[in-house]
Amino acid sequence: MSTLAKKRAIDFTNGPIIKNILIFIWPLLIHQFLQAAYSSVGMMIVSNFSDNGSIAMGAMSASGPMLSFLMNIISGVSASTGIFVALRIGAHDEAEVEKIIHTSAVFSFLGGVTLMIIGILTIRPFLTLTSVPDTMTDEATAYMIAYYMGFPIMMVLNSMSASLRASGDTYHTMIFMSIGGAASLLTTAVLVFGFKLGAVASGAGITVMQIVGGSLIIRHMMKLDGMCRFSFKKLRLAKDVIKGILITGIPIGLQSGITPIANMIVQSCVNTYGDEVITGAAAADQFPSYINSITNALAVALLTIVSQNIGAKKYDRVKKMVIIIVLSVALIGLVFGIAVYIFGEPLLGLYISDEDGLDTVKVTEAGMIRLATYCVPYFLFGVVECLSNTLNGMKKTVVSMIVSVIGICGLRVAWVIGAGAFFPNNVAMVFISSPVSWIATAIVEVIALIIIFKRLKKSSLNPI
Repeated sequence: MSTLAKKRAIDFTNGPIIKNILIFIWPLLIHQFLQAAYSSVGMMIVSNFSDNGSIAMGAMSASGPMLSFLMNIISGVSASTGIFVALRIGAHDEAEVEKIIHTSAVFSFLGGVTLMIIGILTIRPFLTLTSVPDTMTDEATAYMIAYYMGFPIMMVLNSMSASLRASGDTYHTMIFMSIGGAASLLTTAVLVFGFKLGAVASGAGITVMQIVGGSLIIRHMMKLDGMCRFSFKKLRLAKDVIKGILITGIPIGLQSGITPIANMIVQSCVNTYGDEVITGAAAADQFPSYINSITNALAVALLTIVSQNIGAKKYDRVKKMVIIIVLSVALIGLVFGIAVYIFGEPLLGLYISDEDGLDTVKVTEAGMIRLATYCVPYFLFGVVECLSNTLNGMKKTVVSMIVSVIGICGLRVAWVIGAGAFFPNNVAMVFISSPVSWIATAIVEVIALIIIFKRLKKSSLNPI
């Protein structure tokens, strides 16, 4: 792979499988873990040291589904970029890689501006639709506006990072986004301690992280000497690339958006249980992000691994790598989930303040229920992500999307509606909708992959 940048790039189509996976994954693990840590520490600063800290934390949690929905559209475009770059790298098509990267940069910026405007205009309708309490509305609005302001650079950043990962380079993204995360935490601390701001401080910090991290990644790519070199002079909007990104990216974006849509429905149901339950669930939801920092790193790796090998038509390597990574995700996620639950009460105490007029006993009880029904089985979501990325890396994005729509969204929403009808006072039945939907989705994904691999082996045709 001589046309790749010489340092940090990994060729997954050749060489030892496990060694290459480990080299690729460790920067992703550190990156994901640090991002989760920065987010959690920022949340602790806001919840413990700002005015009405618990209310601010609840407002941030209540805002999550809408933010996630729009961010997952961004992720769909960046994942599509990464898939096409990895496929062309596997096929050693340098000219096409260059065209994809520079078209994606322009398209991503324009898309980020569009999503920023849409997000700001829909804040109030969203808060009303999801029954966010009046006590949290102002904090949620300020937080979301600050967050949305970073969308244009966030979308460019994600696309450029996906291109680097497609070449096998996860190291530099880890370094640059870690610096961005530190800048984010510093910004949040200054706004909370110096200006007594609440949730908006966290939103502003996230925007700063995008600006710092994005600038460093683009600067690095301008210095590369291989396929992924970036130059402002080569920016363009190639119609065939945009078409390919949309055809592949829209299903991925919709699939990624399924979870936030279902989350909106679940959150609107949770919101009816009062401030204590909202705040307890928000505190508990900080911990799955640490599990996700590991499982998502492995799932992200699969997207590059599968795409490179599909581009090179090495299907047996794909199967071996998928099995190794899925088993690793299941084991690691389960161990971490159980550990978090065992130490749940003192961990929740890091986020729960007794100065905001809430019943801390009820808040902790709600948090422990959330940990048992969501955090412990969270490894299942990691398995679903791995299997989805395997399908996406093979450009079976429509199949992956349909499975997620039925499993993660349809089944979960049906469960929540049923729980509300038959168990109106039991929030645990609402929370357990997540693991039920993950199990069902994983089963269908496995069946789909078995069928696809059998067809590939039988026909020996390139699925691209």
